[in-house]
Amino acid sequence: MKFLFTLIFAICCFTYSFGQVNANFDASPKQGCVPLVVNFTNLSSGTGSLTYLWDFGNGNTATIQTPSVNYVNPGVYTVTLIVSNGTSTDTEIKTGFITVYALPDANFAGVAPLSGCPPFNVMFNDSSIQGDGNISQWQWDFGDASPYSVSQNTSHTYSLIGNYTVSLQVTDEHGCKDDTTFQSYVNVANPPVIQFAADNTTFCSVPSSVNFTNNTTGTETITYLW
Repeated sequence: MKFLFTLIFAICCFTYSFGQVNANFDASPKQGCVPLVVNFTNLSSGTGSLTYLWDFGNGNTATIQTPSVNYVNPGVYTVTLIVSNGTSTDTEIKTGFITVYALPDANFAGVAPLSGCPPFNVMFNDSSIQGDGNISQWQWDFGDASPYSVSQNTSHTYSLIGNYTVSLQVTDEHGCKDDTTFQSYVNVANPPVIQFAADNTTFCSVPSSVNFTNNTTGTETITYLW
């Protein structure tokens, strides 16, 4: 009788041990800026032929052992892994396991006028909108090979004639970046050369009529005030 009990106990323990599975996983990175590619590591254990069902919390699922997922929307995601060997099933749920941060939205405006003669100074004001973190860094490119400015709001003096493209890149506390570029945003031109002539510069009586000829030249639209 004792032998029979021992045999039954051993069979039960063997069956339980053979059928047991343990679901577990990790991921890298667990947080980052959108879009975020996450590589999952399957740490599950068990005997027999294991099957896997992943739910990544973003509407996507997978049945492979070690998937990679591209999170294309900001948010906090709960990930679930179900492991089975046909005899036993185990589920691992990790709440708020993946955090995807929204990007800031870079934008700026120059203070008019944006056209003038060298040396021409322009003020630039940052109007960027933060994402999921406070904006902490600014980098201005004024388009004339001068050093970057890292101030939030800045000014720049253009010394040479030309059309200049201006760019701003912003970075937030999570390391998320965005940039914007305005093509040919600043126009620096040579001043017009003012010249005119009169057909009569000497007369003895008044009133007298004088005809003026405007010989002013320039590369931009010119207005006149006599």
